[in-house]
Amino acid sequence: MRVASDGPAIEPEGDYLVDISAVRKVIALGPGATAYLSDNFGKAPENLFDCVTTSKNQTLVHLHYDRYLIINALDQGETAINERAHETAIDGGVLLRYDVCECALIGPHQQTILHELSATSADLLSPDRWLATRIAHADVGIRLIQAPQPHLRIICSTGDARFMFSTLAEVVSEVSGSLSTFDAYNRYVAST
Repeated sequence: MRVASDGPAIEPEGDYLVDISAVRKVIALGPGATAYLSDNFGKAPENLFDCVTTSKNQTLVHLHYDRYLIINALDQGETAINERAHETAIDGGVLLRYDVCECALIGPHQQTILHELSATSADLLSPDRWLATRIAHADVGIRLIQAPQPHLRIICSTGDARFMFSTLAEVVSEVSGSLSTFDAYNRYVAST
């Protein structure tokens, strides 16, 4: 996958949209998925749409009864998610690579942008919960990230990605924001 890199620093007062789709994701699926997460990550999120951040900065999301999303850390270091196989058997289930698009929406106008493109209230966003909703007619999952300042990470299907990303980019530019790069976002998050 090609990734835009070496962008200018993300400034706290600016508005930015960043494509972070390069962060690896897998689905743990099956009756053994909960035990797999507990054994490999310390614990699994209990309730539907709960999120847990691991000691290695991975995010675990409880998507459905026996289905969990594992989002790798930004630094893509040595973790349980690697590029070895598209499908890996686990005891009582399977790990499947999950190809979706992800972006970060950063800046003081993020709530305004969210309200312009969605009926979702920003009050529903929480760092320990995944919010399933729609933005610009695309089904998305949104998570509030608190550090270094509150911003949103948004995931959507690859089929909706081009439309959603270009729509978000247009609205970000309307508030004098800009696109930024994966490296700049990684530096931004690491600055905490």
